[in-house]
Amino acid sequence: MPRRIYDYPTAYAYYNYVSSIGSIVSLVGVLIFVYVIVRLLTDGVPVTSQV
Repeated sequence: MPRRIYDYPTAYAYYNYVSSIGSIVSLVGVLIFVYVIVRLLTDGVPVTSQV
């Protein structure tokens, strides 16, 4: 599909929808990761090795 086209054929609508859902899932994953990192840094819990 060519770039910079604001109106595309309806044949690409499904792929656009799937791509949008995938980007939302990725965003949620990144937000959870950032939340966990911030939470670990601000709780003052010591980091221990479990090896």
